[in-house]
Amino acid sequence: MKRAFICYNTINSELVIGVSHYLMRNFDDVYYYEDYRNNEIYKSISEEVGKKIVEFEVFIAFIGKDVTSWQSSEISTVIHINNNRRENSEKIIIPVLVDVDMLPSNHSLLIGYKHVKIDSQKNLHASHIAKEIVEKAGLRWKAKDGLPAVSNYFYYEKNILKDYINLLQFGDNLFSETEDTEETKEIKTDLRKKLRYGLPSVWPHVTKISNSIVNYHNNTVKGIGEARHEDAKVVAAALTSFHPESTCIYKNQLTFPEAGPRKKLFYPREDENLRVAILVSGGIAPGINSVINGITQRHEQYANDSEISYRVNVYGLQNGFYAFDDYHVNKKYLD
Repeated sequence: MKRAFICYNTINSELVIGVSHYLMRNFDDVYYYEDYRNNEIYKSISEEVGKKIVEFEVFIAFIGKDVTSWQSSEISTVIHINNNRRENSEKIIIPVLVDVDMLPSNHSLLIGYKHVKIDSQKNLHASHIAKEIVEKAGLRWKAKDGLPAVSNYFYYEKNILKDYINLLQFGDNLFSETEDTEETKEIKTDLRKKLRYGLPSVWPHVTKISNSIVNYHNNTVKGIGEARHEDAKVVAAALTSFHPESTCIYKNQLTFPEAGPRKKLFYPREDENLRVAILVSGGIAPGINSVINGITQRHEQYANDSEISYRVNVYGLQNGFYAFDDYHVNKKYLD
């Protein structure tokens, strides 16, 4: 794979963070320096930036209506490298036009390079923009799988909840240049980094199956307890510290569907198998074997006692989310 350098104006910070998350799955490394708002800081790290431009094979320039002096400097550097290139050392340059129809006149150096065009009014998803950039770089697109690009940033669930509370608190100000305390700046910087590394920008919700879908039938299995309400939810944390008035996680729907029997179930087609995969991730969890056994036993009961005939295959996925790197090797059939 290749390494990518991103040149951009902080006005487009939110867009760049969203796109770079998907680029990280398709490049060996993705580099950009975020806080260009302080020109003195930028001067102090300009040598590092220059080294990255020289070292990295792909240069991605997000060009909008306003192009900053540091962007001009970076673009001039990469064009100079290409003009004085040695054989097989030419940089891949990809201009990304943000809400502009053509390159600004003072950036005619980029004319001739295949560009990507973005119209923010169309609300194009960051993954679609990233896919087009990857293909322009001559690479095969690795589709998103919903997993963090850098997983070690998300090792403790209470910290993840704090991240979502901070997202609620900052809102659009997360990407603004408001006057903040040093502590707030540090929290914002860390949060933007986590968004880049895979923190979903909105709390995930389970999509419900429509009542009109085929094979959605009444649950006829007996002795499994009272059916849960369709909208029954469990709050992600019970600690009072997570329930202040302004960012209460219950009021803001940071919840999960309550586990338990339902009045209606989605069944596989007649005489087809239902395939169930169980994945365990994180650290040591006392009692998890009993949970796995309970899931397996309950699925077997449903398959045996339902009025609709079907078979169930339950698989255990080894090595947590690494199982998806080689799914067929890591899945084990549970008797």
